[in-house]
Amino acid sequence: MKVVLPLQCPSVDERSLNRWADAYARAWEQADADAVVELFTPDASYRSSIFDEPHSGPDGIRAYWERATSSQSNVRVWMGDPLVDGDRSAPLRDPEAGGVAGYL
Repeated sequence: MKVVLPLQCPSVDERSLNRWADAYARAWEQADADAVVELFTPDASYRSSIFDEPHSGPDGIRAYWERATSSQSNVRVWMGDPLVDGDRSAPLRDPEAGGVAGYL
């Protein structure tokens, strides 16, 4: 099972998306809410699940990450190769390959 996280950016390439995904994984593993916030624009909204209400703006995203990671320990995050198609892209996370199966 692969989980796809869609992003819409005007000029994203695979290398840039890989750097973003690496920084995201590192921030998650280190439970660093400030580092996660730095990865998003000030007007971003973040959903931990497609069924949940979004966490909006830096304060909302930071508060969510502080809550979500407060009970996690020894987290390892693996990302697969990203998909890039014009202005749409998605980093892939593959739980079957040993990736973390939750929290995104």
